[in-house]
Amino acid sequence: MERNGEQRPLVSVLVRARNDEALVGRTLEGVFAQKTDFPFEVVVCDDASTDRTREIAARFPVRFFERPEGPYRPGRTLNALVRDARGEIVVFNNSDAIPRADDWLAQLVAPLRENPDEPRFCFANQLPRPDATALVRKDSERAFGDGRVQASWRFFFSLASSATRRALLLETPFDETIQYSEDVEWAWRNSRRAERPVRILYRPNALVEHSHNYTLRELAKRFRGEGAADRRIFGDAPSLPRELASAARETLRDWAYLLPRPRNWLEIPSAPVRRLVQRVNHWKGARSADRSVSCGGNNLTQSSQSPQSGLGGARAPRSTVTEDASRQVREVREGELGGARAPRSPAAEDASRQVREVREGEGK
Repeated sequence: MERNGEQRPLVSVLVRARNDEALVGRTLEGVFAQKTDFPFEVVVCDDASTDRTREIAARFPVRFFERPEGPYRPGRTLNALVRDARGEIVVFNNSDAIPRADDWLAQLVAPLRENPDEPRFCFANQLPRPDATALVRKDSERAFGDGRVQASWRFFFSLASSATRRALLLETPFDETIQYSEDVEWAWRNSRRAERPVRILYRPNALVEHSHNYTLRELAKRFRGEGAADRRIFGDAPSLPRELASAARETLRDWAYLLPRPRNWLEIPSAPVRRLVQRVNHWKGARSADRSVSCGGNNLTQSSQSPQSGLGGARAPRSTVTEDASRQVREVREGELGGARAPRSPAAEDASRQVREVREGEGK
């Protein structure tokens, strides 16, 4: 491991951080505890933290990198970090992604060292934190775990703890115009290119601790951003019935996961609310991407400019799924699942507002 700049590192571990004082110390402790047969450097890019994140990071033998000036764009920061890195291999590891074993780094970069000529991008297994809610834990186990579930999905990738060769990213940098899912956009685009497509490799034995207990407001913001990005990346036309059907299916999975776990039964009423917030906002994000194009904003790919782009601003007929979602919101609000009438919580208010906006064709 490079500590005094005496040896050129094989690997550059790039850590992006912002207001992570509670976790950045544990993350860097885990990084510097790695047992490797190669030298590595650690570069921290602190995005104007207002807490003690930078102070804590400075206790470790890291090199600081100042992000580019101007409005934050993840692709722009990532590209600048890659250009600045000294290693042949770059590892991205968020400041809140805590290595859970001393071979995390070796496991993550092993495929890159075994076959340096084939373009590859590896990503780690993200374990839920001890304080993760049951549903966050369930989602994490499905997305990561042994990899069987994610293998059945159209596409899955996460940059939070990942690795590739620096030369590959210099040749094909991240898109600097996209605000969300810049990692998925890069991986999808380059895994499908005609010449030397990039292999995306899941590394289940490269373990980090990384999860978030998002509030409803945070979920809404994230899924709206991801909806806009997915519209641009995959080109799927926005479809409210499809989103609501997805929410219904995931709610059933949630309940199947929670019912055998009595300690987590308090999450049963909130499951449909959270799924509704996620999927409705994903639909809204996709719709906003279409409006951006019609107003001269960021261009979508050719395949995404379909004439069947969502509901066209018209009032949507109330499908069976919409009726079910509305009923579930009423049940949460009125405490029917608990057997007693409950006051209107902020969660129920937010969810019911989402349903009203969908019914009224908001955004036309």
